[in-house]
Amino acid sequence: VILPSREPYGYSVEFAVLTGILIDEVIYELSHLR
Repeated sequence: VILPSREPYGYSVEFAVLTGILIDEVIYELSHLR
């Protein structure tokens, strides 16, 4: 879903932070499983 962004930088930064946290957690989980 692509919403019309009134604050383009705000949404992109927030999205990048959230995805970064998710990826970091996934890598953390995988590293402990092995």
